[in-house]
Amino acid sequence: MDIKSIKTCFYVAKFFAITPSSIYDKPTKLYQKLYPVLMFLIYTITEIYSVYERRYMNAHLSGIQLVVRNLLDISLYLNAYHVFVTMMTLKRHKWSTLFEILLKLESKDLSRTFYGFVIVAHLLFLVIFVLNIWCWIVEIGGWLAFTKQLLIKFVEVYPLFVLLIVSNVVLKILVEKYRHQKNFINESNVETVKFNLFLLSQAVETFNDIFGWTILQTVFFTVPRVLMYFDIFITEHESKPNWLFFLANFLTNLLFWILLLYVIYLCDLVVKEFDQIVNVAYRMETWNVVFNGSRKNLDVMKSFVNFRPSFTAARFFEIDRSTIFSICNALASFLIIIIQFKMNTEDSKTKPFTQKTVYYTLNFFFVLLLFSGYLPVQGLFASPIHLKFKYFSREFFYSLYIIVVACIMHFLRLYHYFTIKNDKITLRELIFMCTAFLSLVFFLQLARKWPRLIQKWCHLDEKFNVTYSYPKYLKLQLTLVTSIYLLIVFGEYFYFMSVKLDGSENTFQKVVEKIYFYIFAHIPYNIAVVLVIVLPIFSNFIALSLIDVFVILVSITITFRFQQINELLKEQKNKNNSINFWMTVRRNYSEIGRLVSEINDTISSITVLSYGSNMILLINELSSFIGNVVVEESKCFYVYSFLVLIIRLLSVYYFSSRINAESRKPIRILFDVSSEIYNVEIKRWFMQMKLDSVALTVAIAISLKRRFQQITQRIVNHKEQYKNVEFWRNIREDYDRLARLTQFLDKELSYLILFSIGFNCFWVMKLLYNVLRFGAESQTINFMFSFGFILLRFLSVFESCTRLNNESRKPSFVIQFSHIPVDNIENISTDFWQEIRNHYDLLSHMVRHFDKEVSYLILASVGFNGFWVLLFFYKSYTAKFSSSANLYFAYPFGYIILRFLLLFHCGALLNEESKKPAIIIHFSEIPVLNTEITRLLTQIEFDNVFLSGGKIFRMKSGILLSVVGATVTYELTIVQYNIFSN
Repeated sequence: MDIKSIKTCFYVAKFFAITPSSIYDKPTKLYQKLYPVLMFLIYTITEIYSVYERRYMNAHLSGIQLVVRNLLDISLYLNAYHVFVTMMTLKRHKWSTLFEILLKLESKDLSRTFYGFVIVAHLLFLVIFVLNIWCWIVEIGGWLAFTKQLLIKFVEVYPLFVLLIVSNVVLKILVEKYRHQKNFINESNVETVKFNLFLLSQAVETFNDIFGWTILQTVFFTVPRVLMYFDIFITEHESKPNWLFFLANFLTNLLFWILLLYVIYLCDLVVKEFDQIVNVAYRMETWNVVFNGSRKNLDVMKSFVNFRPSFTAARFFEIDRSTIFSICNALASFLIIIIQFKMNTEDSKTKPFTQKTVYYTLNFFFVLLLFSGYLPVQGLFASPIHLKFKYFSREFFYSLYIIVVACIMHFLRLYHYFTIKNDKITLRELIFMCTAFLSLVFFLQLARKWPRLIQKWCHLDEKFNVTYSYPKYLKLQLTLVTSIYLLIVFGEYFYFMSVKLDGSENTFQKVVEKIYFYIFAHIPYNIAVVLVIVLPIFSNFIALSLIDVFVILVSITITFRFQQINELLKEQKNKNNSINFWMTVRRNYSEIGRLVSEINDTISSITVLSYGSNMILLINELSSFIGNVVVEESKCFYVYSFLVLIIRLLSVYYFSSRINAESRKPIRILFDVSSEIYNVEIKRWFMQMKLDSVALTVAIAISLKRRFQQITQRIVNHKEQYKNVEFWRNIREDYDRLARLTQFLDKELSYLILFSIGFNCFWVMKLLYNVLRFGAESQTINFMFSFGFILLRFLSVFESCTRLNNESRKPSFVIQFSHIPVDNIENISTDFWQEIRNHYDLLSHMVRHFDKEVSYLILASVGFNGFWVLLFFYKSYTAKFSSSANLYFAYPFGYIILRFLLLFHCGALLNEESKKPAIIIHFSEIPVLNTEITRLLTQIEFDNVFLSGGKIFRMKSGILLSVVGATVTYELTIVQYNIFSN
C-alpha cells in the first residue's frame, strides 16, 4: 500500500480531528475520544452564530436560490456530523480496520504521478481557498463581516475536500489490489485468491461506511451550486458580475466536480477489475472441464461472485458510471425548467421603477457627484436596481485618484508654508483644504450605503405616487436651485481669481504658475502635470458647494412629501372618513419618518461638515473685518464673499429646517378635527409625535431617575393587571408624587443649579482664556488636570439632567407600545371638557394670528434693543468718561438692559401660562380621563402657544438664558480682542 499518499492526506487533517493521526491509530485515552466531540460543538456554535449573521444576506436571495443555499448548508453540516461524531468518535475503529485489510494484501505501489496528483490538488485547493476569501471580503466589505458570516463555510468545506482526496487514494489502492489478484490467480492458489477477494469485499464495505456519506454530501454540495449559478445566470443576466468572483466560484465548482467524477470513475474501475477476475476464473474453469476433465476448483471459482464489490452512497444508490448520467440528467431538467420559467415571465415583467422617482429627479446631480469623484457608484446611468458599490471598479479608482492627488496637493501647500519664510497661509485656505478632504471621505462612506438607500427611497416614491402623485415641478425647482447656487459660487471663485491676479500674467502658463505656486515650486511646469491636477482642483473647488447643494436637494425632496400629507389632511379633516383612512395616512407619515431617520444616519456627517465649514468661514470673515485685515483693493470681494457665505448658511439652514416644520404641521391640523371624527388612530398619531420634557440635575436627579426607572419596571412586569383601573391609578399617583417632588426641588434649587452652571462655566472660560493667551505648551500638568476635572464636572450637570429627562419619558413609550385594553368609561361630563378645549383652541388660534401679524415687530424690537445693548457694552470698553458722564452712561444702559430682558420675560409668561391647565389636570383627583380631557392634554402638549420674532426664535423661558449667554459671549469676545490688540 502507498503509505506516502495516505500520510500526506493525514498531515494537516489530523489536527482538526478530520482523520486519525496515523493509519495505526487506536485511541485509548479519554481526551483523544472527546477531542472530535469538542470540535463538533465548537463548529455547531459557530455555525449557529454564522446563520444569525447571514440573515440579512439571505433576505436578498430569490426563492430558488434560498432553497439551494439552505440545501448546501445542511449538506455541509451533516458531513461535519458524519466526520466528527460518527467516524471519529462512534466508529473510529473502521479506519484501522480498513488499513489493516489493505496492509495484509500485496499490490503494486502507486506511481509517483498519483502522488503528485494529491500534492497538486492540495495546492489548488489552497489557492482557490485564498481567492474565494479575498473575493468575499471585498464583496461583503471587510474582514470582520466575513469572519462573522462566511468563515465557517470555508472551514467546513475542508473536511469534505480531505475525505474526497483520501477516498481517491483508497480507491486507487483497491484498484491495484484487485488488479494484483487478477494477475496472481492460477489453479494452485485459487483458495488464496478467494480469501483475498473476501478481504477486499470487507474493505469495500468498510469504505462505504467511511466514505459513503462523504460521496453523498459531495453530490449535494456540487449539484446545488451548479443549479444556483444556473438560476443566477438565467434570471439575472442583465447585471454584470465581478469577473474575479466568477472565476473563484468556477474554480471551486470545477475542483470538486473533478474529484467527484474521479471517485465515481474509480468505483466503476474497481467493479470492472473484479469482473475481469471472474472472467479469468470462468476461462480457467472452462479449460479444465473441457480439456482436462477436472472439476476440482469449480465450486471455489463459483463462489467468487459472492464477493462482488458494491459501492454505495450511504446506501441510497449504487455508484457506477450511470451515476454521472443521472446527475447530468437532473441538471438538464432543472435548466429546461428555469429557461421555460424565464420565457413565461419575461413578457409580463415590468420595469422596477418608473421615471417619477427621486433617483431620476436627482440623477443630474448624482452624475455631477460622480464626475467630481464624490459618489463612486456603478450604474448611475441605468435603473436604480443596478446601483452597486465595488472597490474593484472604475468609479472607485477614479475617486481614489482624486483623493490621492488632492492629498499630494495639500501636502505640497503645507510643505511650502513650513519651508518658505515669506509664505503665508490663511485660515480660509485651511478650511477649504480640510473641507475638500473630509467631503471626499464622507461621500465615499455614503457611496457604500447609497444603493440600498436610494432603492428604498424609490420604492417609497412608487408607493406614494399611487395616492399623492409625484410633485409636478420638483425636478425644475431642484435644477433651478442647483444652477443658481453653483452660479453664485462660480462667480465668487472667478472674482477671487481676478483679485488675486494683478493682470500682468498674459499667458496660461504664468496664470497657472502663480495660482498654484506651491506645486510648481517643487515640480517643473508641464502640461501633463496640469492635466493630472485639473480634475482634483475642480473637485476641491466645488467641495463645499456640493455638500451644501446635496443637503438642500435632499431636504426639498423630503419636504414635498410632508407637504402632500398636510394638503391631504386639510382636505379630509372635516370629512367623515373611516379609521382605515387615518391608519393609512399615519402609516405613510411613519414611512417618511423612518426614511428621514435613515437618511439622517447616512448623511449626518455631511450635514455637520456643511454647517461647520460655513460657520467657521463666517467667523473668519468677521474676525478679518474686526481686525482690519481686509486690504483696500479686496474690500469689494470681501463684501461679496461675506454675502455669499450668509446666503449659503441661511439656505442650508432654511431648507433643512423645513423638514421639521412641515412634519409638525399635522399636529395643528388634527387639533381641528371634530370629536365625532376623532379616533384611536389620530390619538396614536399624536403619541407618535409626542415630545416630553422633565429635567433636573446632579445627585438629586440621579435619585429621582432611579424612581422613574422603578415606575417603568412596574408597568413592564405587571402586564396581567392592565385591565385593573386601580393599578393605573397607583402608577399615576406615584408618577404625580415624583413630578411634584421634582417641581418642588426645582423651585427651591433652581438658582443653586443656575449658580453651579455659571460658576463652572466661568472657570471653564477662564482656563480656556489662559490656554489661548499663553499657549497650551506652557501649561503645567496640574493645570491640565484641573481643567479636565472642571470640564468633566461641567458636563456631568447636563448629562444627569438628560438622563432624568429620558427616564421620565420611558413610561409613556412603554404604555404606547403595550397592548393595553381600552375601557370606554366616561366618568366626567364630556360637554364641560369639550367646552374647555374649544376655548383653549380659540385662544391658541388667536395667539397664532396675533403672532403672524406682529412677529416682525417683535423681531425689530429685539434687534433694536439688542443692538443698543451690544453697543453700550462696546462703548464701556473703548470710551473713557468723566464721573458725571459715567452716571449718565449707566442710567440708559441699565434702562435698555431692563427693557430688553423684560421683553423676553413677558413673552415667556404667555407660553408658561398656556401650559398650566395640563399641570392642574395631572395633579387633580379625576379618576378616569375621558376622550376630551385626553385631547386637551395632547393639544396643550403639542400646540405650543408662543410669540415669535419673525419665525426665527420663540419667546419661551429658555430664550432668556440664551440671550444672556449670547451677551456674555459677546462681552468675553470684546475682552479678548482688547487684550490681544493691546
